[in-house]
Amino acid sequence: MPHYRRMLPALLETLQFCSDNRFQPLIEALAVIQRHLGSHHRYFPETVPVEGVVTPAWREKVFEEAEGEYRVNRRYYELCVLEKFQRALKCKEVWVEGSYAFRNPSEDMPGDWSDERRRILPRDESGSAARKAPAILALRCPRAPRRRCTGERPRRWCVQGPS
Repeated sequence: MPHYRRMLPALLETLQFCSDNRFQPLIEALAVIQRHLGSHHRYFPETVPVEGVVTPAWREKVFEEAEGEYRVNRRYYELCVLEKFQRALKCKEVWVEGSYAFRNPSEDMPGDWSDERRRILPRDESGSAARKAPAILALRCPRAPRRRCTGERPRRWCVQGPS
């Protein structure tokens, strides 16, 4: 048994994953995988989410011709979903309910962001705040200290100093 399959039941039963955008098929794919964890079938007996889940690179492995029709290979589908899931977690397209590190990205914004946004990024005559944003933010944000690299250490070792 591949190592990921030992941990997958506990992971899917314990954690609740959410998404509110184009990664919703991935959440549905995880639910399908969870429903069939106890099964030992090689192929899924039901229709599984494919669009937005199975990438072109995985299609050849995931879809197999069996008994004259194309079926979804369970193990390859699981690997495909887990790979896509890993990327989605890193990008915060999918989050874990109750987690801090993998929290909902909307929780990263300050609670009064809509009021602060108007104060920090006032709109110009055309209604656009984007053109003036860099200049406005440069005036309102403290300058970060510059980094300088010393010749005594390898180049990747830099020290922060006055700008």
